[in-house]
Amino acid sequence: MIKKIIAKLNTHNSKYRITKAQFREICEVVVGIDNKSPLIKFMRISIRFLVRAVGYKSAARVIDGVLFLIKRDTQTRVLKYIFYILELNKIRLEYLGLLFENQLTLAVLKKNQWAELTLKDSMSLSSRMSAKRYLSLLSKHGYYTQNYDKCEFDTQRVADKKFYIYGPNASVKPSTKYKDYVLVLMKPVDVDISFFEEKILFANSAYYSHLISNNEDMKIKLINQFQALYISCRQATLCPPFVRSKFPIGDQLASPMALGRVLYNLINKYGKFSCVIEGFDFYLDKSMYSIHYPTPARKSNNEISEQVMCNSLAEHDALYNFLYAKELVGFLNVVDSLDFKKVISLSGTDYLNDLSKIRNFRSLR
Repeated sequence: MIKKIIAKLNTHNSKYRITKAQFREICEVVVGIDNKSPLIKFMRISIRFLVRAVGYKSAARVIDGVLFLIKRDTQTRVLKYIFYILELNKIRLEYLGLLFENQLTLAVLKKNQWAELTLKDSMSLSSRMSAKRYLSLLSKHGYYTQNYDKCEFDTQRVADKKFYIYGPNASVKPSTKYKDYVLVLMKPVDVDISFFEEKILFANSAYYSHLISNNEDMKIKLINQFQALYISCRQATLCPPFVRSKFPIGDQLASPMALGRVLYNLINKYGKFSCVIEGFDFYLDKSMYSIHYPTPARKSNNEISEQVMCNSLAEHDALYNFLYAKELVGFLNVVDSLDFKKVISLSGTDYLNDLSKIRNFRSLR
């Protein structure tokens, strides 16, 4: 059954490939502010094409010059928002420029400035909460100087279930040793999983929208294959048994990637639990994805697009994603999982150093 599903997915993957990531400016969702109004839209498009024309650092200098020339004594809410978005994008471009130069430690300091600006000037409560959560986590691990209240996930419940979380870069097939565990997948994989009695699928938004949502045959097969189907999507209309997964606080500043989101949802629902975690190396392996794992970042020659993956690490924030997963793993009893334990035991600094040697951030163009 699962091989038929994979065959279907691979048929669609040729249309779904995302091997390049075009730069897009950022803005915020604010009550009373229309991001598609002529003035704001002109500003956004100007930033977008300026970056595509001259690159991160030069575009940041141009925006800095514009901010220097503009008077900011206005009380108009829309203009305040425009000044803020210009400054936000300038800092983001400086951050991307540091990543491009493989200066990951300096990029962390620049991201701190981004979070500070958000806390000070953002009109969005959710953005301010995300900035505080970001700085709290970094402060706890020594990457931010000021102290913030810790926004830790707290639970006293202990689950009677055990989970086998099988990730995208697992080097071996799922083991029958853990057949009594609940198997957790990010996507259907081309391996035998029939010996697991209970299976859970966590699919991301793009995967659901492009490959599942309009394919009734695919839905039926997945429903028959998995006992629970979670979709990490804030906007798509979902019908049972497809369920919207819960989201930890996070936005364009930083947000957890697949493992962090899965752990957050499992802990939220079941409490503390025992688990095996395989195939998650936080992109410290050159290959990134095993051959049996379907991904839109895979090129026609089966190579993975370095640019797409580095862009994802930049958008989610590699350090935040690593530290967030590290926090949640602290609640769990992780058994076996020797490769995963080796990676998750790294300090944030060691992780960034290793990441800078493996990933080619100069692909961020």
